[in-house]
Amino acid sequence: MAVAEKMVAETSPSAARVGNPGVSFLLGGGILLLALWWVLGAVPSLWIDIFQVLESNPFLSGALLLIVSLLNIAAVCYGLYLLSAAYPIPGVRAGAFYVALISFFVLWALVGIGGWMTRQYSSNGAAIALCVLAVAVFAGIAWIFTRAAIVGLMERHQANGWFSWASFKGNQGLKVRRGTIVGVLAIGLTGVYSMVHSRILGGDGDPNWTWKVPFTYELVEPEEAPQKSASKKKEEESKTRDDERREPTEYHYVPIVYNAPVVIPILLAFGLIWFAYRLVNHPSFGDFLIATEAEMNKVSWTTRRRLIQDTIVVLVTMFLFTVFLFALDIGWVWSLHKVGVLVKDTNQEKNIQRQKTKW
Repeated sequence: MAVAEKMVAETSPSAARVGNPGVSFLLGGGILLLALWWVLGAVPSLWIDIFQVLESNPFLSGALLLIVSLLNIAAVCYGLYLLSAAYPIPGVRAGAFYVALISFFVLWALVGIGGWMTRQYSSNGAAIALCVLAVAVFAGIAWIFTRAAIVGLMERHQANGWFSWASFKGNQGLKVRRGTIVGVLAIGLTGVYSMVHSRILGGDGDPNWTWKVPFTYELVEPEEAPQKSASKKKEEESKTRDDERREPTEYHYVPIVYNAPVVIPILLAFGLIWFAYRLVNHPSFGDFLIATEAEMNKVSWTTRRRLIQDTIVVLVTMFLFTVFLFALDIGWVWSLHKVGVLVKDTNQEKNIQRQKTKW
């Protein structure tokens, strides 16, 4: 007797969902944040600290640093690709990206708060309070990204193609898509240029971005300036607080971005290119652009010869109308002067003309 066997789809262990995907989001975000820190801050800082002998030749040092940085970027990208391919969890790319982005700004805020607490209190109690605050904030981030609603949101966000190389109907609507990409890049690169030109990212002082580790440095009063008048000194003291006038001694720091006025615009430009490319490949927006080009193809465009003929006709017509109206105006003015309706005061007109042309 024949028995029908039920076909069961086999799934690889890597593709199977194990536990909460939010945990993978958190791990991926931490790995991504560490990878970016290693490429943008750690490698240049280690290069400068180890190979100080190359300071006599800045060009050679910069060229070698560029090569080393590119090799590290390639290695990090390849490693992240292997991790993503080995664990194809739905939404992990989107989740890791947003975890890394939010964690970066949270760390930035905590460093700022820690610096303020160092200036104000500089005690063990303040350091413990900062640590408790950091643990509470990151625990909140972990709780949020492990919720089912956020997991579903990340999966839908990644399904829209924002974190994929694949194109959406790549052979349709090419002209309109390319025009959209050019428009987005023109607007975005103009903003990047304005940012660089206004020196928002620095450039006047230290071009490197670093984070001072809170409670690892002491604040001392600056050296007294030459004696000033009592009224002027009192006025300056009213404008400047004592904690803001204190200067830090040697401190521990974490390098974040090396040569930020150059690196940050490059990163923004690459991010803008990626955003423009993914925007025209978003399913809903891509369908809109494809439909737009389809409607444009239905338009009956005039030929080159007909366009030239019509342009000549319009220009000649405008010229003839101009001559006709000018002649009509001159004729009416002359006729009305002859019958005495318009009386011209020559001296008054000369005085008005002199006032207008007076420098």
